[in-house]
Amino acid sequence: MVIMLPDYPEIKKIIQTKFERLINEESKKGSFLSVIREKRIYEGDFLESTSIDGYLDKREYAEISETFSVTKEEIIEKGFDAYFEQIPEIAQKIKNSKEKQIIDKIDEVTDRVGNVINGKSKSFAENYLEVLEKMSISFDEYGFPIIPTLIVSPEFYEKSKDEISAFDEDPVMKKKFKDIIYKKKGEWLDKEDNRKLVD
Repeated sequence: MVIMLPDYPEIKKIIQTKFERLINEESKKGSFLSVIREKRIYEGDFLESTSIDGYLDKREYAEISETFSVTKEEIIEKGFDAYFEQIPEIAQKIKNSKEKQIIDKIDEVTDRVGNVINGKSKSFAENYLEVLEKMSISFDEYGFPIIPTLIVSPEFYEKSKDEISAFDEDPVMKKKFKDIIYKKKGEWLDKEDNRKLVD
């Protein structure tokens, strides 16, 4: 005698979708990942991009995955909670992997173009202004600068948080910041004008 247990594919799909969504949301908490836009790609096996200086970068997708196991006893005792209580640990591991991949890529690109500063002997304010000098800054429709997110290690933040808080109160640094933004706006307007001429 064969007993066929019922299968519920629609219910499993709903649970899996919720599980993946919760892991994705949890993995962004307290991380710079929360400000990075994501786009799902459903075909192809490599990613190709061209930088503003014409450098072609072509690479295969990198897999980020984590495994976990749940025993039959845990399922009987806890039901779906046996799966969902695993989310914080899985999300933390995925977050670590994503952050490492992105930071490694940033290191690779900045080394290639020479867009690196040695900030060991300088204050936070000096380093920050030097970083802004080296990067391209865009402006929104109202003319306000879209300042890129600054990513620092927890150790650096703890060491520099007083300097970071004092940055806006320093009139000399505020003047230098405004001068850089004024210069960057001129560069951005020139770029936009050239782009419109090409279009």
